[in-house]
Amino acid sequence: MSEERQNPPPPPPPPPNDGMEMLTKLLKLKPPTFDGAPDPIQYEHWKRKIEGLFEVMECPANHKAKFAAHLFEKDAGLWWDTVKPKEGEQPLAWAEFKGLLD
Repeated sequence: MSEERQNPPPPPPPPPNDGMEMLTKLLKLKPPTFDGAPDPIQYEHWKRKIEGLFEVMECPANHKAKFAAHLFEKDAGLWWDTVKPKEGEQPLAWAEFKGLLD
């Protein structure tokens, strides 16, 4: 009687959690940018679209604010440069980030 050993299949690779891999994944989805226009409707549409993309790509919470800020242009980018955490400071959580914009 021969014993056959069956090796279990290897586990699936973990989802990417590296910041650059996740950012590349986000950019492939062609996210909208936000220019900081004072129109609250424009901001709300942008925020909802970004949150939907984060959900689809299963973006880790610790990347959301950083990735959203990466999509800022013009006035929004200038504003972010004045309020973003400095090197060595704790990054903003997504809720804190949205609180600054709401």
